[in-house]
Amino acid sequence: MIHFRINMAPRGQGRPRARAFAGHASVYKAGKDRVHETTIASLSAQHQPVIPIDYAVQLDIVVITPRPAGLNHISKRTGQPTGNTERTWNTSKPDADNYAKAVMDALSAFWIDDKLVVDLRVVKVVAAYNESPGFEITIRHAGVVVGTLLDTTLSVSEVF
Repeated sequence: MIHFRINMAPRGQGRPRARAFAGHASVYKAGKDRVHETTIASLSAQHQPVIPIDYAVQLDIVVITPRPAGLNHISKRTGQPTGNTERTWNTSKPDADNYAKAVMDALSAFWIDDKLVVDLRVVKVVAAYNESPGFEITIRHAGVVVGTLLDTTLSVSEVF
């Protein structure tokens, strides 16, 4: 299992850009997307396996977005933060799949191909009070396919 955290302001991957030059169309990533992807790749490089992964993996990504300024108020009377200080769900844009695409593209050196990610979970949360934004990434062996005879979570009576 590989587990690490990257402290940076997360952003979702944007849509591909298209251009025409000398009668030929081409598609490319926007500059901000390339910079974001390169930053994730460089910050995660120390956790990269020596040999690229060549088996099915489960990828869990927790996207920790910055806390809105309105949630950081301090009570003048008590000196303590007002309101919720824990992580909360982030239901705003960008979508979770845009964050996943950015991370998966940045981690391309971790595996021989991102098609090996067979189980993907992305969770978007707003940072807790005094928590820095970023990504928490966990990569683990996918194991046995759920629902097959090799799945040990089923009892014998459930199989027959």
